[in-house]
Amino acid sequence: MVTVTAVCAAMVASGSAARAGGVPGLGGGFLPGNLVVSESFYGGNPGIVAGKTQLPPGCTTGCVTATAGSAYPQVFNNDLVDANFGVTSRIFLEQLTPAGRPLGSMAVNRLFTSFSSKSELALNLSPDGRTLSFMGYVARPDQVDGSNSNTPGVVDPTNPVPSAFYRAAAQLSGDGRMRITETNAYSGNNGRAAITAETGGKQLIYTAGNADGAEVGHLVPVRPVVR
Repeated sequence: MVTVTAVCAAMVASGSAARAGGVPGLGGGFLPGNLVVSESFYGGNPGIVAGKTQLPPGCTTGCVTATAGSAYPQVFNNDLVDANFGVTSRIFLEQLTPAGRPLGSMAVNRLFTSFSSKSELALNLSPDGRTLSFMGYVARPDQVDGSNSNTPGVVDPTNPVPSAFYRAAAQLSGDGRMRITETNAYSGNNGRAAITAETGGKQLIYTAGNADGAEVGHLVPVRPVVR
């Protein structure tokens, strides 16, 4: 497996100390004064065969043939023929001391990122220091072109990627409890960052990202999916 570490890290504030019992993979949990770094691993099993697999998978228009198989790093040469190319992969949050000593890693369930995107998985700590927020896809691992998929509630019929996955904002507390809020925002592209803030007595999630290739230059509240 191959790993890429996001360039963004967040400091764990004093208000976010873990409760007794800890976090799986992190022993005592997220501890005040430490760093949290987002990571992802390429699983290497998207099932791509060079010269045979059609990209994007399930396409009906704008189809191209893969020029490389699933092996890393050659698999990402497929972006030469498929501009949307990417592979969904698991998210991990690693805790480090300020000196860089690793203390453990927490696996994130239900939410995935797109390998090898460097613009995703930004980590932001809420102003009160209690909630760490980030964005991802409600998908499965090894899904090709998931970062350019539609969202289920906002389908662009001209999008050559036929799959549909919700985007979502994750809110992580110091004791490892995670809340995932699904949204139809950023259909056709990716959510890049999220932050939680209390406004007018309400806890709001603000996000930034792209939709159908159009840059969102301001923070907007997430509209949760109601099902």
